[in-house]
Amino acid sequence: MSVRLEQARTIQQQGALSLRDALGELSKDALTTIRKNASVKNVSKLNREQLVDALVEQLPQSLSDELPTLLAMMDEERVTLLEHAAAKNGLVALGEGWTELMTQYWQELGLLFKRTSDQREVMAMPVELIPVVKQQLSKLDRKHIALNTTYLAVVKGMIYYYGALTHEQVGDMTARYPMFEQLQAPYMHIIINYRHYRADLGLNESMVHHYAIPDPSLIVREQSKREDLSFASFTVHQLQQAGKPHFTDRTEAHRLLVEALMQQFKLPQFEATVVADQSEFGIRAGLQLQELMEYVRRELQLNDDHLQQLLPRLIIMFNNTPQWCLKGYCSAQLSKDAQAVKSEEPAKPPVQLGRNDVCYCGSGKKYKKCCMNKHY
Repeated sequence: MSVRLEQARTIQQQGALSLRDALGELSKDALTTIRKNASVKNVSKLNREQLVDALVEQLPQSLSDELPTLLAMMDEERVTLLEHAAAKNGLVALGEGWTELMTQYWQELGLLFKRTSDQREVMAMPVELIPVVKQQLSKLDRKHIALNTTYLAVVKGMIYYYGALTHEQVGDMTARYPMFEQLQAPYMHIIINYRHYRADLGLNESMVHHYAIPDPSLIVREQSKREDLSFASFTVHQLQQAGKPHFTDRTEAHRLLVEALMQQFKLPQFEATVVADQSEFGIRAGLQLQELMEYVRRELQLNDDHLQQLLPRLIIMFNNTPQWCLKGYCSAQLSKDAQAVKSEEPAKPPVQLGRNDVCYCGSGKKYKKCCMNKHY
């Protein structure tokens, strides 16, 4: 009996996935993608069946050569998944939050394929690749993977505060933090590779942006109008926090709005927080004060009197929330800078304010003691 037949029988007995079975179900295009990603040479003219044979023969060695480069772009999540697969006969159960994009990512690398085992979906590593992956993981410096993980969180934090950045601007931002000089792969390669795995970061040929922005060029265009204004500075820790899933910067202004919604309108804390979170996102993304008021009016079905009661808190929220078009600053910060140079013409109030309401300019003073008399 040949060595290959013996190996195939062993695989079948163990219930593990063979490379031939994994590849045999794929289309020619899918096989070609794997071939290109693994840099398998001299097989571009083969038909589908011949390409399967060639990949079964050559993929383990090709992946052994390519894995160091691939691993240098990965974060802790992906490396840990590979470790688990290699340690558990190639099988990893799919967790809650698993997406088809993740399945596609691993299949296109030729490393993991979706299968059903014991009536549950798993990702399966072909048994021929397990020793290859184990060998390369044993050589891996996990400090570099931890740095990649930090870097990706920081990039997502940048996008939380800035909305959109050109690739060059991302590079400039990266250079602010000396720790990222130790990255083992080019910064855009790390970002692009991550975007193939997760869709919580927007990416096109020239920009990295918030995934919810349909046209990030509008944000970049608005930012470019403020040539004399540098991007707001944040620490690595601040950006890491902002890069976490579902993060909202719940500042004192956010707390005050939640408090008003609970006390004045008897909203449960959860509902009040949702309204404040949505308000924060809207302001960050460019919602103007009048639009914010209309959103809150519709959401809570408020009449004009009730909206006026809430207006001071909305103004505080609006003035103290960082905005994408302001390069991560909030309007109150820029108002203070403008006051420092004593601009000649004060801005008009955006809405009708009462004498005792908090002033729209962000000073924190009552309207009657601040900008009210400037308009008479």
